[in-house]
Amino acid sequence: MEPAPLLICDASALLYWRSVGAGSGPPPRAMRAMRAPGNGNAGKPSLDRIAYFLRRYPALAREPLHLLVSSGEARLRCKGIRCFVHAGAFPSRSFSEIEKDIFVLSPELCFLRHASKLSLPHAAQLGLEFCGAYSLSAGETRSARKRAPITNTAFLKSYVENCTGERGIAEARRALRYVEDGSESPRETMVALLLDLPARLGGCGDPPPKMNYAIPLPKNARKATGRRSLRCDLLWPEEKLAIEYDSDLHHTGSERIASDATRRTVLTHLGFEVVTVANRHMHNTAEFEVVARRVAHRLDRRFRPDRSWRANHIELRRQLLDPP
Repeated sequence: MEPAPLLICDASALLYWRSVGAGSGPPPRAMRAMRAPGNGNAGKPSLDRIAYFLRRYPALAREPLHLLVSSGEARLRCKGIRCFVHAGAFPSRSFSEIEKDIFVLSPELCFLRHASKLSLPHAAQLGLEFCGAYSLSAGETRSARKRAPITNTAFLKSYVENCTGERGIAEARRALRYVEDGSESPRETMVALLLDLPARLGGCGDPPPKMNYAIPLPKNARKATGRRSLRCDLLWPEEKLAIEYDSDLHHTGSERIASDATRRTVLTHLGFEVVTVANRHMHNTAEFEVVARRVAHRLDRRFRPDRSWRANHIELRRQLLDPP
């Protein structure tokens, strides 16, 4: 019996998209839509093929390699390898081909399988990362790297709806209520989730904002900024409310300060209220409440935090500062 194709899944698939998607290592050779390769093939994955794969992608050798197999008989019982059985068929967009007979879970299936194991805040956080322009590093520092989005909300929602019978569908649907395209950093993701997750979880229950949404500028504003549009980190376009995350690393220097002041002046002239969120708001509940009240007032919503909300908010913040 011939060896089954190598199907990289779960934690290893997430590590693949975070490491390769961030630009380290060779990219997938093909990203075509396809059904599960080798379904029904009871052959075991080849150990030689696994060794070859780990040489090509050494970042995935640091943890046990997670593989998907089609039956219990196909499991490998080796140190450093964990096999998960899935005998049924998958819909299209379930796998991406890395090399011949080596496949990794697509970002859509990777999100779905993780959603079944994660808390709602962590599942939404992962969705925003996959649909955003950054990925978390594979190491313990949890730093972020810039990269192009590996999927988008439309693909995620469509895929989840086509996965009848799979575990994690209900959890994925709930998380996708809070996932938007366009986040450019983990802190932008965190601000969005602190504001739009339900109050019972320590969020503020606000409508999800647009992320890095472009605001077209009139001619006079183009002259002032030298741009045809301005992008805001978080934006509620109809309510004309913008949130800018003021990173200590990226908003220093006289030129940048002047540029930020011009942006704020132009946005205010166009009728937008601009709220600045800094690092201190992310670590201090009282400071964040000030922001939350301003946002709720602009969105014409009630925000009445009590002792239980504050306790839940602290727990939510702890979760979001330690992403999956």
